[in-house]
Amino acid sequence: MINTILQRADAEVVSVRKWQERKLAYDIDHKSRGTYILCYFKVDGRRISGIEKDVLLSEKVMRALILTTEKRPADMIERDIKGEPIAKPPELPGAPEGAQEPRTFRGPRSLADNDDTDDRDRTAR
Repeated sequence: MINTILQRADAEVVSVRKWQERKLAYDIDHKSRGTYILCYFKVDGRRISGIEKDVLLSEKVMRALILTTEKRPADMIERDIKGEPIAKPPELPGAPEGAQEPRTFRGPRSLADNDDTDDRDRTAR
């Protein structure tokens, strides 16, 4: 099905593989599990909107995300295609052994947060 959509758009399919099957964060159309497919393809950028439209109209696809790989290193793409695990990110300098990068939570935003004030002038809310 994915190959058919990409062929209609004159895309060159580099790789299509089943990535993983897992429980969804929330039900979609009364389904709690989904299969993730990882697909690399080359296509003229003007064709992307048509591909997105075809995917959204397909009843077999629940969600789709198309990203560019321009800034992704070629060795990472090769490992994705082969299904090899991606190396662990390097430790933070000066961090205790096993420490992970801190996560930022911005919380819910309100319309008041959209003012033109410079972020440096804002106080903690």
